[in-house]
Amino acid sequence: MSVDGIQISDFDGWVQELDMYGAVHKTCFNARGLSVTSYMRALRHMPYAAMADIKIKAERDISAMFVNIHKIPESLDAGRTEHRRVWCEDGGRKLLRSQASYNRGKDIIVATSVMIPDENCIQMSADTVIMELKKGQHASFSLISSICTTQSFSDPWNESERQVIYAIRQGREALQRQHGLRWADLWKGDITVEGNQDLTRIARFVLFNLYGSIREGSRRSIPPMGLTSRGYNGHIFWDAETWIFPVLLKLHPHLAKEMISYRIDRLENARRRAYVYGYGGAMFPWESDHQGEESTPTFALTGPLEHHITADVAIAAWQYFEEMTDTVWLREEGFPLMRECAEFWLSRADINDDGSFSIRNVVGADEYAIGVDDNAYTNGAVIRALELTSKAAEACGVVQDYRWKDMASRLRIHRSSSGV
Repeated sequence: MSVDGIQISDFDGWVQELDMYGAVHKTCFNARGLSVTSYMRALRHMPYAAMADIKIKAERDISAMFVNIHKIPESLDAGRTEHRRVWCEDGGRKLLRSQASYNRGKDIIVATSVMIPDENCIQMSADTVIMELKKGQHASFSLISSICTTQSFSDPWNESERQVIYAIRQGREALQRQHGLRWADLWKGDITVEGNQDLTRIARFVLFNLYGSIREGSRRSIPPMGLTSRGYNGHIFWDAETWIFPVLLKLHPHLAKEMISYRIDRLENARRRAYVYGYGGAMFPWESDHQGEESTPTFALTGPLEHHITADVAIAAWQYFEEMTDTVWLREEGFPLMRECAEFWLSRADINDDGSFSIRNVVGADEYAIGVDDNAYTNGAVIRALELTSKAAEACGVVQDYRWKDMASRLRIHRSSSGV
């Protein structure tokens, strides 16, 4: 963005605020005669769209031009940007569209945006607005964008344009209202620490990041650190079921259900993974990608050896049933998932000479202990998962495999000489 030919890097008064209740990110700064305020919303009711509202006040007579630039990350391939004019029944739309490929060219990501002039602004193109202001005058415009991929849409090119056009027709106030209503509903699940406002604020910031990382109806889960970090590439680990899921289960069970649905939708790939490694049932990957396939770097032995994730998934499925007592869901989705996990453990364990069972050569919760036999966390989680699978079968009125309880009762848990 430039003002009278001066780069916006020459500014002062930079302030940022986050309204967690309304999920609005506010940025303020001054730039050589302009006071600028931006309100950014990742629209809750439109999961592939975002809107920025820009408000300007002139501190002197000034001519200004605001330009929106699509920057394609270097991690994407074959990127290109084009200006498009789309003719609709109500007239033409000037749009800016970019696309690139990823997953070694197998998938396409498409972004479409448009700048919409409001007070004292003139739209020059899809990416540029200009204004002529006297001292004290105000101006405003909005920026609406949508990002779609071939992993979610067969035609992300037209879909990204459709969503932008729809947002234009809805109008800024309607989009703001719907976004606000959705977030107000989310905050019906809140945590307050009596007598400690600082701790309450921290808890709410954590919840804000959780709520911002999952959408109702998405059938997706949450990676470590949610969407606040690219360090885990959006992949799903045991953090989802063991640490994140229980919180959402109490505050928003319908969001927790999305996390279990992520595993259910990828059950077939987990079965194939078990087959590849010579086991039965379903073997969930340690680092699960969009398809539910293993994505752990080959240098990390957590990928081939940290198997307790399959027990963690089964336990979370039962926890959802306990909270919701939805027997239909358990019979149709939850129990089939748990049963496949149990079948994996039946094939994964070895029987010892004394009749006990062992699970050998694993990485447990302590990821620096490689190739452990009868890891306490792993075996404990497996025992619990097998016991809960038996309970699930009983709740569904189906015959349970006697081997589940049998292995659970005979799986080794080593204790120290003090009995701990």
